Amino acid sequence: MKTIHGYPFRVLFLCAVLLLNAGCDQASKFIARSQLKGQGTVQVVSSFVVLAYAENRGAFLGLGSHIPKALRVILLGAVPLLVLVVLFIYLLRAKDMRLLTLAGFGCVLGGGIGNIAERLVRGYVVDFLNFGIGRLRTGILNIADLSVFAGVIIVAFTMKKHEPPDTGNLSTDDGPKPQEFGTDLDNN
Repeated sequence: MKTIHGYPFRVLFLCAVLLLNAGCDQASKFIARSQLKGQGTVQVVSSFVVLAYAENRGAFLGLGSHIPKALRVILLGAVPLLVLVVLFIYLLRAKDMRLLTLAGFGCVLGGGIGNIAERLVRGYVVDFLNFGIGRLRTGILNIADLSVFAGVIIVAFTMKKHEPPDTGNLSTDDGPKPQEFGTDLDNN
């Protein structure tokens, strides 16, 4: 298991992944605002990828877009920002973390910061990507959403892969052992 022990390296690596994700997100939103706004939909890669400009004032799939603005700022801006700050501090203090796991968390932080920054500055998040086949399609999303999703998958995979095996009853009692499947205890 490759772990990251050096504090300076951990800080630099995490910040690099975070800034790369947030930077790509902000650049893509700038391009979407300048090239897609008012243009309708643009099919890319057949109809698997569709570009469609949308200003999302809510959360995922626009949920919460109709709640009062002040409450939206708190629920979709301040609270998630606080969570990301706590996560960032935790990651800086984590001593034994695999590089890939830290990269996954960096994706989550970068995507989260990309969306939160835009929401706090503009009052909405620019979404412009839609994926699907035929009528089976995603909602309209952005690079930050993809970054968070990819980060969660990476973290889940790397943490699950190295989870200690379940030992069942941790008792040190040397009592009777459970019967194995397919054994016959009556034939002695």
